Amino acid sequence: MKATHDSTLQAMTLLVRDSSLSRLKILSGRDNITISEMSVEPLVFGHWMSFILGSGKSLRIIFKAHFMTDAARYFAAKTYKAYKEKISQEQALDFVREFCNLTAGQIKLDLDRNNVVIGASLPGITRGFDEIFYPQRPGSIRKCWSLVASSEKFGAEKINCSTNIEILEPFVFKKTESGDASGEVEYL
Repeated sequence: MKATHDSTLQAMTLLVRDSSLSRLKILSGRDNITISEMSVEPLVFGHWMSFILGSGKSLRIIFKAHFMTDAARYFAAKTYKAYKEKISQEQALDFVREFCNLTAGQIKLDLDRNNVVIGASLPGITRGFDEIFYPQRPGSIRKCWSLVASSEKFGAEKINCSTNIEILEPFVFKKTESGDASGEVEYL
């Protein structure tokens, strides 16, 4: 039973990571984004934090994007068809909220293909240091990574991501080929 639980947690971690990478590439219009492992988990990841909850009877997933305004402007620039410097703070924050929303939508669709039903909350945004008020729940795992885009002009820009995953009842997850995230998503 523990081996199944551990493999399900590992599969969920990969699902969240892969979904975050694919959704940021699509939303930002930037193909040069890669996943970078975090060698040390900081207490606070960035000035801002956007978050979204996916929950159902089988599992609970909290996905968070931690970022600096300047990095969000960089990733949002192509979406808004403007130079990074012309992106307002509100546009930058909206961009990352939408990134969280799309990531949760992709996760929900992949879980639906495995008959695991979850609902998703609307994405929120708060200050990054509020992370200290989100302790890891007993029985859950926490994983962190960075989504990094390198450019000659701006150097490396990144959004740090984290997830807390809690399996509430056993299930088996098999990764299927996911198309685009155009299906219906039910919000909590």
